[in-house]
Amino acid sequence: MKISHWLLVIALMFGSGFVMNCGPEQTTNGESTNTEQSNKETASSEPSPEQTQDGGTADAPAPPTFDPTVCGSTPHKWLPTSEVGKLISKDQPSLGNMSKELLTSLLKTTQYKDLVAIKYGVKVYTFRYTTQDRGKKIEATGVVGIPDSEGVALKAPYTLFLHGTTGFMDKCAPSGSQDGVLSVALLASQGYIAIAPDYIGMNGTGEASTTHHAYLVGEAVALGSLDSLRGTDALLKEVTTDVEHDGRLVIVGGSQGGHAALFSALYAPYYAPSYKLVAGVAMIPPVDLIAQSEAAISTLGDASITLAAGATAMSRWYGFDDKLKEILTDGDPYNIASTLANLMDTKCDVDTKEYKFTKTTDIFTETLYKTITEKKSWEGFEKWRCIMAENSVNHTSVKRITDVPFLFIVSEKDALVNPEIQRKSYDTLCKQGYKMNYIECKGASHSKGATWSLKSQLEWVKDRLDGVEMKDVCTRPDPICCEGSDSKVCTP
Repeated sequence: MKISHWLLVIALMFGSGFVMNCGPEQTTNGESTNTEQSNKETASSEPSPEQTQDGGTADAPAPPTFDPTVCGSTPHKWLPTSEVGKLISKDQPSLGNMSKELLTSLLKTTQYKDLVAIKYGVKVYTFRYTTQDRGKKIEATGVVGIPDSEGVALKAPYTLFLHGTTGFMDKCAPSGSQDGVLSVALLASQGYIAIAPDYIGMNGTGEASTTHHAYLVGEAVALGSLDSLRGTDALLKEVTTDVEHDGRLVIVGGSQGGHAALFSALYAPYYAPSYKLVAGVAMIPPVDLIAQSEAAISTLGDASITLAAGATAMSRWYGFDDKLKEILTDGDPYNIASTLANLMDTKCDVDTKEYKFTKTTDIFTETLYKTITEKKSWEGFEKWRCIMAENSVNHTSVKRITDVPFLFIVSEKDALVNPEIQRKSYDTLCKQGYKMNYIECKGASHSKGATWSLKSQLEWVKDRLDGVEMKDVCTRPDPICCEGSDSKVCTP
């Protein structure tokens, strides 16, 4: 039985120790710098009394003080949170009950066998719950792992585990795979209530999705993920367990999931304030989609087709399908604007080798390419720039109203998420008031930064849960030889 390398890395992040106490929650007046859309800038810089309540009660946030409609898209309003987060169904997969002995045996088949000890057996459930997409109620899916405390009362925090890119449709959802179930089980074995939503538009169980996956759309991933917490609240009431949620929340994600973690933390005080968000880990997150897009359009690379897929998904969500040909080519031999959406709807791995691109203008229109590379602007493509800005953590018009600490991971040799842009993005977030620590793994490719920095991540998360004061906040040290680095690259 094989456990996915990437999912296992994330699942093991919190294995260094389970602690019960945490430091006091803090707030900040740090603000975003986006000026493209002013309709959200009236949001209060301080949470209302309802926005600061701790766990144990139903969410009752004041309506958000901003209009979620942006960039000329079709207007929409959020449904009240009382109408979403309802548990529709639950089920236990074939590995729904795993003993400590079974999990220990599985772990021994991996390179992480000496990293952690399995502390608990686990009960795993796949579940369906209600959420919302552009103000319409829909259903989504996920996986929950609960420690088996064997009759001993246990209070545990929620860990919201947000996955990296696995595809764009139902068949690509982690909850429908054995790997997705095992990753949550390993995390729960450390004493956490582990929750892994599949994202809206990626239903892993039950009926098919009724909407497309909104890849890298901050609002969609945040609301769908946060509603999975409410669904878990309901699930815990229906299953036999001695484990109880202690009110706290940790959010972690890598790559697409790192982007999702930052946006979920941003939306949490507006949409799910009853969960006490203690810390977050954003591994190799694409922060500045404007800058990353400009790089992907200018130079052909791994990020180029990923940007095309992102633009395709965003055009669907914002209702700009008819404008996709403004930025993506639609002539022979590739016909990207006409064919990519169907490929995303039928395959989990959109491989550039199938296209054999030789230049970026095989993907992007000559007009867009010249505007970006020669004019150094988005003139004539303002709506597209607006979309990228609204889904960039450092440009979005959604105001940050909490001071949740984050660990920011960068891979020095990342060919997908440009590391030089990441360094600048980190500096910008710190200037905006984010409270962050930084690790950049020397010589690491895209996902290796998450793997090689694992020991530091374990220690950092444990300190946050212990209430230890952060040190070296917002410093950006040079790349280091991370503890788990390949010896061919460097020796720690």
